[in-house]
Amino acid sequence: GSLLEILEPSVIDIFETTEYAPFTYESADDFWNIVTNFVPPVGCTSDIPSISTLVSNELKAAVFTLTCDLTVAASTSVATQVAAVGSFGKLKKGIAQANFQIQDCSGGSCKEHNRKSEIKAEFKVKKEKKVKKIKVNGGPASLWDAVRSLLGVDASSASIGTAVRNIAEQNSISIPEFGIRGLFDSRRLSPLFLGGLDYSDVE
Repeated sequence: GSLLEILEPSVIDIFETTEYAPFTYESADDFWNIVTNFVPPVGCTSDIPSISTLVSNELKAAVFTLTCDLTVAASTSVATQVAAVGSFGKLKKGIAQANFQIQDCSGGSCKEHNRKSEIKAEFKVKKEKKVKKIKVNGGPASLWDAVRSLLGVDASSASIGTAVRNIAEQNSISIPEFGIRGLFDSRRLSPLFLGGLDYSDVE
């Protein structure tokens, strides 16, 4: 007999709107013909439904390009919502399907060896970082005061200075003693301006 090795992904991780589902075939014999039919999970579409691959003493790959709607992440990443095994071709939450129509032609005549596979698909969309704002009451205030109120009274001068420097560089705030040049003078920042800054990196 002849041997055909098929490598397929154990899971398809979906981070971006464009992802890939690769299948690799290898045989040291002449020759195998494989038609890979692919059904993407719910939330994704595939560029093509099937790929025909001829393998003869070599390694070849069939790669499907997926276009995914990341807004379905919440409903497809939960394990309890993965659909049960069913008929091939039916779209499922969290499951991609591959149907391999295989012909072994190494012995002169071709023999059929078909099989089906289901692959877990996980949406792993990064959550956007929430913008941290600070309430600055009326009256004189400074960027130093705003940062100090977030870090607490026990914060060291060094940690406050580092946070102030980072915020100044991100928001074009001029602090001559730090060698930072910007559009806004750190000594003339209003409470309203200070309250509108993003303090997400101050920890």
